[in-house]
Parts: sequence; C-alpha cells; structure tokens
Amino acid sequence: MKLKLVGLNSCIISNHDDHKEKGIDREMIIGQSQIPKYEENIVCVSLCHHPVEFWKFVDVIQDRIDKRIDVQLYGHKHEQAVSKTQERLVINAGATQPTRGKDWRPRYNWVSFECFLKDNDRHIRVKTFPRVLSDDRDRFTPDKDNCDIGKNYFIYELNIDKKRKKNLYDYEQCSCLPKESRIKEINLEEMTKKIGYDFLDLSDVQRLEIMSELQLIHNEYKGKSASQILDFVMADVKKKGYLDKFYKLIKKKQI
Repeated sequence: MKLKLVGLNSCIISNHDDHKEKGIDREMIIGQSQIPKYEENIVCVSLCHHPVEFWKFVDVIQDRIDKRIDVQLYGHKHEQAVSKTQERLVINAGATQPTRGKDWRPRYNWVSFECFLKDNDRHIRVKTFPRVLSDDRDRFTPDKDNCDIGKNYFIYELNIDKKRKKNLYDYEQCSCLPKESRIKEINLEEMTKKIGYDFLDLSDVQRLEIMSELQLIHNEYKGKSASQILDFVMADVKKKGYLDKFYKLIKKKQI
C-alpha cells in the first residue's frame, strides 16, 4: 500500500475577524472539492489547521471525511486530544509554541506507519509517540496520559480492506444548499451569508465559471484574500439583483 498525505485548507476565509464576537469562533469552510476520492490501495492521512468542530457543514461532511481519510491530524487549539473509531484515528495535536493559557505545555507527536496482513486482510498499524515538555523544562518526555499502559507510545490498528469494502462504492452526493421551500423563510442577510458559504464549497474552477458567466470578475480582486473577494462578489451579486440566479448556478454546479 502507499501512504498519501492530503492537505486540507481550512483557512480560506480565516482572518482577524475570526474571534470578533466574544466567545464565538467563526465557522471555517472546507468544501466538498477538498475531500479526497476513494483509492483502494492508498492509506490516506490528512493535515488540516482547524479541527472539525470549527467547520461549517461538519454534520454533512464529517461522515464522508471519516470514510475516506484514515488518519486525520489537526492543530489550532494547542491542546492534545486523541480520538479512535473503527473508521479513523484523529489526533488534535498540542503545539511546541506559542503559549496558550496557564495550563499550556509544549508538545509534539512522532507518528510511524506499518502495513501487515492478518487473516488475508491488509491492516495498518499507526504507532504514535506523544511527547511533552518536562516539569523542569529540560527536555521532552513521554506523555503518559496519552500512551498505552506501560508504554511510551500508543497503537492504533485499522483493517483497511474491511473499511474499503464497506465504503468504496459509496458515491452519494450531498448538498449543503437550502431547500427551495425554505428560501422564502430565510431573511436576505442570512440567505446571502449561507449562499456565500455554498459558493466557497465549490471548486476553484466552478467558482470562476460562475463569476465569468455573471461578469463578476474585476481587476481589483487581484492580490485580495478569499474572504475579501467573497465580500466583493456577494455585494456585486446583490447590487446587480443576481442573488437568485447566483444561487441557481451554485446548485447546478453542486449537482
């Protein structure tokens, strides 16, 4: 089997406004186009900055992520947390720096992969060595709270063949768009915000096709961030009265 590392960009719309509202983190967008396709002979490992609890539409795409990505590595929170199921291993990693709160301690993980046969099925064994800065701040030592009993590491095993047979032919599509019957129930501001997220859910090519068709591409977009461009596009759409047409084109691309 081959080991494949996949980067997921959760920072497309991340900026200084992420924590604008006290105690509320702005929801990040991943987008269906970033989720890797099924590959039978591949062990898939993802790296992403924001953990899934910070994602918009997580209730829709979490299951698909778990089916297709075997080991998921996240950061952002600077707090070590490990989650295991029969479908995937998730490591929300601690951080070596910078300081985050009084209880924060520098950490890192060393992860190794092994492939083996068991009862004619291919398995992977993920061996993770979690390390934490010692109390005297002299060196990194095994983080016993995250290790198997009596070990300086923890083991996760996954039957890849069993998982692939179960999920390989699951080609269902999901739509994050509001149902037609609900459009009139949502006020204009909320609807515009939701459609903006749905627009970001498309691939780069699909977004450019829509912007080109509605003549929404302008020179002043050059050098701007994705969140800034989105604000410009949505303002342009509303100004031209294209909101309904814009929504229908997004829905068409989703299908």
